[in-house]
Order: sequence, then C-alpha cells, then structure tokens
Amino acid sequence: MIQKNIILLPIEIKSREFNAKLYFASQAIRRGYEVWIGFAKYFHENMPLFPRGILIENDVGKGMGSILPVARRLGFAVTAWDEEALVVKNDDFYVDERVPYSHIKECYRFFTRGEGDRASLLRRYPDLDGHLIPAGNPRIDILAPEYRAIHQIQDIDVGRRIILVNSRFSHSNPYHMDRQSFRDGLLRRSNLTGKALDFKVGYMDHTDRLYESFHAMVERLPDAFPDHQIVIRPHPSESPDPWDAMAARHSNVMVSKSHTATAWSMVADATIHNGCTTAIEAALLGCNIVAYCPVRSDLYDVRLPNQVSVQTEEVEQLISVVRGMSRPGAAEMQANSAAARKRLEGLIGPAMGGSANATAIVLDVLQGVTAWPDRSAKDMLFSVKYRLDYWCKRRKASQANGEGLDAAALLDSYALEKFAGVDAGEAQAALRIFGAADADVADLGNQWLRITTPTGAGH
Repeated sequence: MIQKNIILLPIEIKSREFNAKLYFASQAIRRGYEVWIGFAKYFHENMPLFPRGILIENDVGKGMGSILPVARRLGFAVTAWDEEALVVKNDDFYVDERVPYSHIKECYRFFTRGEGDRASLLRRYPDLDGHLIPAGNPRIDILAPEYRAIHQIQDIDVGRRIILVNSRFSHSNPYHMDRQSFRDGLLRRSNLTGKALDFKVGYMDHTDRLYESFHAMVERLPDAFPDHQIVIRPHPSESPDPWDAMAARHSNVMVSKSHTATAWSMVADATIHNGCTTAIEAALLGCNIVAYCPVRSDLYDVRLPNQVSVQTEEVEQLISVVRGMSRPGAAEMQANSAAARKRLEGLIGPAMGGSANATAIVLDVLQGVTAWPDRSAKDMLFSVKYRLDYWCKRRKASQANGEGLDAAALLDSYALEKFAGVDAGEAQAALRIFGAADADVADLGNQWLRITTPTGAGH
C-alpha cells in the first residue's frame, strides 16, 4: 500500500542537488510529510528495502528505462523532474535526447523546467497534457536572498583573491575513458536516428572544439593574474586529470572538489564558464559571471547561461573584462541579481521565487493525489517475484562478500566524484538556514537520511 505521507528524494550528484532537496524537505515536513533523502544508486539497487511512498526521480532519461517501470510496479508513486533541464541545447532536441514517451507514462506527473520544454513535449506527445506541470526546480528556490548563507563558504582561506573557472565538458573530457570510446558508447546507447542523431554528433563536435579553446584560455589565467588564486571546478562527470596537470605547473592554480560551484562563485571576483548551469544560479545570487565563447554556433550553443553573463570571444578580451571585476558588495550583488532575474523571467518555471516557487508547486500537486498508482494484477505478480528475486540475490551477495549491495560497495571512485556522502549534522545545518531548525534528522545508514518534524507530522 502506498504511504502517501512519505516522499523519497534520491540524489545523483550531491553538489548539484543536496541543498535544494533539503529545502524541499524543509517545506514538505511542514505539510505533514516524512522525507527520505540519500544516495540514488543505493535506492535503485535496493528498492524493496524502502517504504512505498512518493518517489521524485532526478530525470526520466533513457538510463531510467530499467528503474521507472520497476518502481511503479513495486508500488512507488513515481514522479520526476529533470535536474539537467535547467540548461538545454534546445527544447526540441531535449525531448529527443532525454524524455522518452514511455518513461513519462510511468509517472503520475512530470515537472518541467517551464513552458518552453512543456510546449515541445506537447508538440511531440499531445496526449501527455495532464502529465506535465511547469514547475521549475528547487535549485532556483534556494537562490532567494534569505537563503544566501547556504551558498557561503565559511572555512575558505587561500590568501588571495579568487577567480573561479567552471568546466562542464564531460562529453569532451570524460571521467572514466578516452573521448572517442565515450562518444561511441553514448551514441550507441542513445538510439537516436536521422536529424536527432546528426544534431547530437554535430553538438559533440562543437563541444570538442569549445573544450580545446576553453582549456587553452584557462592556461593563460595563472600568468595573467599572478596575485589571484585560480580555482578550477570540473563537472563531476569530467576527468580532473588535465586540470590537475595544469595545477601542478602553476602555484596559483587549484582544482577543487570541495564546496559547491555556487559557493565558490560567492567568494570570487569572477566566475568564468561556457554554457554552465552554475552560471544561472550564481547570476541569480548576484555574482560576477563571464562567459568565454571562442566558438559560436546558433545551433549548438547552450544559450541561457551565457545570456546572464558578460560574453567574451577572445582571450585578451576576457582577461581585460575580469581585470575590471572584484568581488561584488551587497548593493552590487542585489543589482546583478535583479538584472539576471529580469533576463530569465518566464524561462524557468512560472515564477521566480515567492509563494509560487517550484517547491510549492510540486507539493501542491502531490497533496492532490488520491488513489495512485493504479496497479494491475500483473503488476502485483511482478512485485512479488521481484521482491523474492531481490532477497535471494541479497542473501547470496551477503554470503559471498559480507555487505553485498550496501552503499559502501556501490561507491566506487566514479560514484564518489558525484556523491561524496551525507551525514545528519550537515543536513541539520542546512535545514536551520531554511527555517527548519526543529526538524529531526535520523541517519538510516547506507547514505540515507530521514527528515521529520519533532512529532513526525507537519505544523
């Protein structure tokens, strides 16, 4: 039976999702929910261990084809938003690449970034109108001025002014294999054909050229800014090796895996990027954002983050722009934030903050749920068989190597790049900033936490 008072929030990339989902939890517990939050891969491997509550997945992409239908048939009330939908190449290709029709049909509701991606989905799948809710993402909600403390670094002391470089080139500089092998595998798994396949190949060619130019630009920064600390933050799915090699050659370059990219932006004179989602978040907070655009394409550029940035095309131009910047004070941050919000108005969710923020929209929809999901007798039989098979598998794994399917066994080096672990104290500190200092946080083990009000019910 569905436990409709429980919401499960799996996390794929901690630096991207953790604080926003804690904010979501802080609001959900006020409405009477109990929230479970933690390591996505552990949940996907161990679904029978979890209560059958309302599941909010990170996306409905092609990699979820073995997860969404299983979760629904096991009795979870499946919903999703897409953590990567805030920044897309264009909405029509986004639908081709990341939103299969059958996957949305596994969901009670799919929460879109805004009206743009919703419209593209409806052009392709007109019968999905009732499934699609333009909500935005809680990552935007926590950029409100009252939550600025969540993005501030308290223990940073590099002794120099900071320039942050955000790299988002996981296609061109993949973490765990060479570029060509990654590309071949990605295209094979995508199942794209025709114009959609041509677009994907063209986009990857474009980002390869952009990455090479971007890397060459970053190599100029240490000498151009000898009194600054250059902090490089590669995407968690990107190899740190080229950036580590650069840091080894320069005393004023470091590659950071600590803190969020947004937190580094808050203490930097400038953040340099191209097409990076963090640029949107940092711009909305009022930071100085510079886009380096040495290779342009009307077809392939990821435009939205660049639109909230000072755009540069030549290295010398970028250096000149950054030399004119210093870490903004409160008044400048307020002005920068207002300008960014104006540029993004109507593009992310139906509102930018206020009572109609993404979290409120999603929770309003979830509280309207009655009988859900509608499972057939075949689904019930699947659930029984799946659970029996799972417990047999778990018993065999436990006999073979002790912990078997536990989180520690799933956190290989690549997984640790994306999910560095959570603890109750860390969650409590964030919840205090979000006005939920009275929340109870229980460590459930295996990198999962349970968050409730002191009485286990909302106020």
